Amino acid sequence: LFRSLGGSAALRLTGYRADEGGYIDNPVTGERDVNHVATSGGRLVATTELRPGWSADLLLAGQRIRGDDSQYSDRGGDNLERSSPIALPFASDFGMGSLVVRKDGGAVRFRSTTGLIRQSVDERFDLSDSATTRALDQHSRGRGVSSETRVWRPMRQGFSWLAGISLLDYRYEVRRSRSERGATTPLGGVTNRISEVTLYFELGAELLPWLDLTAGARWTRTDLSGEGQHLSLLVFDRLAASDPDRKERRLLPSASLLARPVAGLTLYARYQQGFRPGGLSIANDIVQLYRHDLLATVEAGFRIGKPLIDRFDLAGSLSRSRWRHIQADYLDGLGLPVTANIGNGRIWSATLNGGMLVAPGLRLEGGLAWNDGRITQPSPEFERLFAATAALGTGSVVRIPNIARVAGHAALDWRHDLG
Repeated sequence: LFRSLGGSAALRLTGYRADEGGYIDNPVTGERDVNHVATSGGRLVATTELRPGWSADLLLAGQRIRGDDSQYSDRGGDNLERSSPIALPFASDFGMGSLVVRKDGGAVRFRSTTGLIRQSVDERFDLSDSATTRALDQHSRGRGVSSETRVWRPMRQGFSWLAGISLLDYRYEVRRSRSERGATTPLGGVTNRISEVTLYFELGAELLPWLDLTAGARWTRTDLSGEGQHLSLLVFDRLAASDPDRKERRLLPSASLLARPVAGLTLYARYQQGFRPGGLSIANDIVQLYRHDLLATVEAGFRIGKPLIDRFDLAGSLSRSRWRHIQADYLDGLGLPVTANIGNGRIWSATLNGGMLVAPGLRLEGGLAWNDGRITQPSPEFERLFAATAALGTGSVVRIPNIARVAGHAALDWRHDLG
């Protein structure tokens, strides 16, 4: 729903719901298609002109996900079956709001964004053995506030610049309990808090009428703290000894080249670094810290035409990323999820996306992505955990989990004015 509120304001309201039918059968319980997922949500966007050249945007959004059972199947048998004595439902609730104040015209541009976010996730894991039916329930809660303000000068008279600051404060809590024979036992929980300040800048220069160079850097200071709940005195001693309160400093450079050798064709190459701060992880009765991970990416690509403007558009890219101290979630020897650094790796990625106007207001688009992510130097802990499997041995190379090998999409977009 879109509505104009006069000459200087407008409002858009969107609602959606998706039902994904299950496809995994459980021969233990006799149930079929157990992994049905329902997703619903909506968002409201309002914009108004504060004064000539200055605008404000308000965004409110929420989403709810309910899954009847987990999405995995057993290895070695029918790929569409999983033998589990209990259902493994999950739920997620997400809400956010943001306010943007912007100046889009003139020699110098301005944008300030402030956002609030809350999320809760409930999951159940199967810890059953041949003798006992047992479940682990994990409850995660996150809430945070962020603000980013930047000022920039677009490329004009041979140079451009950008400067900004961002602030972040985020708190994430995880609590676990175990259910067995009708009794529920609280297990270890953890709270991580991140306070972050980032300063960044960029300078751009027109080397030739068709060639631009941009270079910049981000400096980040991160304050991390953590604590545990429902822990024994021994675990509290380990927590105190591990120094959960710490600070991280990181300087991340970036550079890019942008070329327009002929009309309608853009070529680019860029280098950029990014990182995620560390945190505190508790698995059963063990407290451990995981450190930050660092991602460095080199990418080259091209663009032909502009979507929704030219009759035909095509874009492609090839990138290589080096990933150090990879943060990952996995199940430990007791079947409990834990976060840890699993080693160093690299990722090759290639993408191709395009679209075509097949009729006035009707656009056909599609895309394809290929990724090859490998752990080239597993951490000693990761190697010990999976030493019994044939997939991993000392010095071997394994795939990074949760990176899709191939992904694709297709869409038909039709637009028509009703008045």
